[in-house]
Amino acid sequence: MNFRRIPWRPARVGLLKLCVIAAAVVLVLAVGVVFAQGVSPSETLLLRSVMPDADAFTERQGGPPVFRGYRTDVGSGERELIGYAFLTSDIPPEHDGYSAPIEVLVGMDLDGTLTGVRVGRYRESIIRIWGDFLRRPGVQEQFTGKRFTDSFRVGEDVAGITRATITMRAMSRGIRDSAWQVAQEYLDQPDGSGGTGIPAIGDSALDRSSSVGGDLLSLEEGAPPFEDDQSLLSRTISETPPMRVVALGMLFAFAMYAFWRKDRFMRWTTLVATVAYLGFIDGGFLSISHVANSIAAGPSLFARDLPLLMLGAFTVATTVIWGRIFCGLLYPFGAFQILIAKAVPRQYQRRVPQAIHDRAIYVKYAVLAAVLVPVLLQSDVSVFQYVEPFGTMFFAGASSTLMAILLLTLLASAVVPQFYCRYVCPLGAAFGLATFVTLSRIKRVDQCSICIVCELRCPTSAIRGSEIDFKECIRCDVCDVNLIERSGSCRHSIEEIRGRLKNWQSAPN
Repeated sequence: MNFRRIPWRPARVGLLKLCVIAAAVVLVLAVGVVFAQGVSPSETLLLRSVMPDADAFTERQGGPPVFRGYRTDVGSGERELIGYAFLTSDIPPEHDGYSAPIEVLVGMDLDGTLTGVRVGRYRESIIRIWGDFLRRPGVQEQFTGKRFTDSFRVGEDVAGITRATITMRAMSRGIRDSAWQVAQEYLDQPDGSGGTGIPAIGDSALDRSSSVGGDLLSLEEGAPPFEDDQSLLSRTISETPPMRVVALGMLFAFAMYAFWRKDRFMRWTTLVATVAYLGFIDGGFLSISHVANSIAAGPSLFARDLPLLMLGAFTVATTVIWGRIFCGLLYPFGAFQILIAKAVPRQYQRRVPQAIHDRAIYVKYAVLAAVLVPVLLQSDVSVFQYVEPFGTMFFAGASSTLMAILLLTLLASAVVPQFYCRYVCPLGAAFGLATFVTLSRIKRVDQCSICIVCELRCPTSAIRGSEIDFKECIRCDVCDVNLIERSGSCRHSIEEIRGRLKNWQSAPN
């Protein structure tokens, strides 16, 4: 059979057909952007955890940036806008915890009610002792059902976490302020788009299906977030339970009475109260982490917790005027070591040879450098949890490593009184450096040159004859009481001592 060869000729496509095809492609892409939105499956799961009624989400966009959540109507197949999800880190101002801002993913419906909260990134210093404490059951869930108009006060609207007040306040304020801004921007229009919300792609199905039945919240234009007219300190004062202030004020009064009157009973009462209240009940004691975090994030850390601010101010003032009163009376772990030394029989205790002691006291300054240098270098490396075992003790840390460090430290303190305060404590090292500017120091008399009573009784071995290493002195009042009670050579007149001793020299004033 003969087949005639038919020549192939390319089809000619007109300019009009090309335009039609291009328009169709653009339309398909636009619809894909609107409905698919490029949100990954993992992001969708996370978004649904804060907005469980939504089955689709847009990408994060707008100002402030939000994810728009949609629900598909079973009957009509149309999607309707049911709320917004947003990250607090995207909406300034950010509220710092102890160490840094706390990122939270928040869901909110069109009535301004929170539908869910999930904590994202946070690196609070206490997390190294407690673990992931903000994701414990009940912490995130308590925000669900609250309206953005609530005040979110910790201890009233929101349950706090003992010993993590600053963290909970930062989290609550971040949620409250970001929810307010999102509501102000997106909930003031019938379609939920707000005044300057997400830019629309023409008259898309997304916009047409965004209306929801029922009354929508109408916001007063330009209404500020709650308490924006208040300073940080004013908010902190208004949010602080009065009993915390009263209890701390009483503890200050006990400490100063014991210091001024050299009253042994009041001193022991203050030590027990310090361990019980500042240690186990309130947990609001100072630590080197506060110093490190204030260097990293600024001193406003103290303005976010009134009792912490009070304790910090009291400690700085008394250190500059008299020395380390805080270490001797208001430091819970130091007070606990003093109680241990009182309970352990003397035959089981050992005195560190002076030559070793004179070198070992500088170990704590090396520890202080190890804690602060990474902070100054803006590094995330942290070692304070390993050198401040009282965090494990008072915060009930679950780490076996930290628990072992705590037990070893307590054992060492039972054998060598106040072992930790003498040789390890970085906070004590910081206050030791501060004593170089202390104004009022311990009185010495001429008899101190030939007496060793105070030297033997000093719990930190800070006395050598008539000399006091004041940076190591914790103002325990042992030597002051000895002088008042004439417990050593000071019971004799200086003339009597001169007559008995040859080559005697007066102690320097």
